[in-house]
Amino acid sequence: MAKVALSPPDLRTQHGRLRWARENAGHPSIRAAAVAHGFNENTYKSHEQGIRQSEGLKTRHLEKYARAFKVS
Repeated sequence: MAKVALSPPDLRTQHGRLRWARENAGHPSIRAAAVAHGFNENTYKSHEQGIRQSEGLKTRHLEKYARAFKVS
Protein backbone atom coordinates (compact mmCIF):
# COMPACT_ATOMS: atom_id res chain seq x y z
CA MET A 1 0.00 0.00 0.00
CA ALA A 2 1.42 3.37 -1.02
CA LYS A 3 1.72 6.19 1.49
CA VAL A 4 -0.55 9.16 0.95
CA ALA A 5 1.33 12.44 0.87
CA LEU A 6 -0.06 14.94 3.34
CA SER A 7 -0.39 18.56 2.44
CA PRO A 8 2.08 20.85 4.23
CA PRO A 9 0.89 22.27 7.55
CA ASP A 10 -0.85 25.65 7.51
CA LEU A 11 1.53 27.80 9.53
CA ARG A 12 -1.15 30.48 9.93
CA THR A 13 -2.93 28.32 12.52
CA GLN A 14 -1.87 27.07 15.95
CA HIS A 15 -2.56 23.48 15.04
CA GLY A 16 -0.61 23.81 11.79
CA ARG A 17 2.39 25.20 13.62
CA LEU A 18 2.07 22.41 16.18
CA ARG A 19 2.17 19.78 13.42
CA TRP A 20 5.16 21.55 11.85
CA ALA A 21 7.01 21.57 15.20
CA ARG A 22 6.29 17.86 15.76
CA GLU A 23 7.47 16.87 12.30
CA ASN A 24 10.62 19.00 12.56
CA ALA A 25 11.38 17.46 15.95
CA GLY A 26 11.56 14.09 14.17
CA HIS A 27 8.26 12.57 15.25
CA PRO A 28 6.60 10.99 12.22
CA SER A 29 3.19 10.65 13.87
CA ILE A 30 0.97 12.03 16.59
CA ARG A 31 1.28 8.74 18.45
CA ALA A 32 5.09 8.84 18.30
CA ALA A 33 5.15 12.35 19.78
CA ALA A 34 2.63 11.44 22.50
CA VAL A 35 4.59 8.37 23.55
CA ALA A 36 7.98 10.11 23.45
CA HIS A 37 6.85 13.06 25.56
CA GLY A 38 4.19 11.51 27.78
CA PHE A 39 1.31 13.46 26.26
CA ASN A 40 -2.23 12.15 26.45
CA GLU A 41 -2.58 10.97 22.85
CA ASN A 42 -6.24 11.95 22.44
CA THR A 43 -5.69 15.43 23.85
CA TYR A 44 -2.59 16.01 21.75
CA LYS A 45 -4.35 14.70 18.65
CA SER A 46 -7.27 17.09 19.18
CA HIS A 47 -4.83 19.99 19.56
CA GLU A 48 -2.85 19.14 16.45
CA GLN A 49 -5.96 18.55 14.36
CA GLY A 50 -7.57 21.80 15.49
CA ILE A 51 -10.43 20.18 17.39
CA ARG A 52 -11.67 22.06 20.49
CA GLN A 53 -9.66 25.17 19.68
CA SER A 54 -12.29 27.82 19.21
CA GLU A 55 -10.33 30.14 21.54
CA GLY A 56 -6.88 28.71 20.91
CA LEU A 57 -4.69 26.49 23.00
CA LYS A 58 -4.14 27.27 26.66
CA THR A 59 -0.78 28.75 27.57
CA ARG A 60 0.16 25.70 29.64
CA HIS A 61 -0.28 23.44 26.59
CA LEU A 62 1.66 25.79 24.32
CA GLU A 63 4.55 25.92 26.78
CA LYS A 64 4.60 22.13 27.22
CA TYR A 65 4.66 21.50 23.46
CA ALA A 66 7.27 24.21 22.83
CA ARG A 67 9.61 22.66 25.42
CA ALA A 68 9.07 19.14 24.05
CA PHE A 69 9.67 20.14 20.42
CA LYS A 70 12.38 22.70 21.24
CA VAL A 71 10.69 25.69 19.60
CA SER A 72 9.74 29.13 20.89
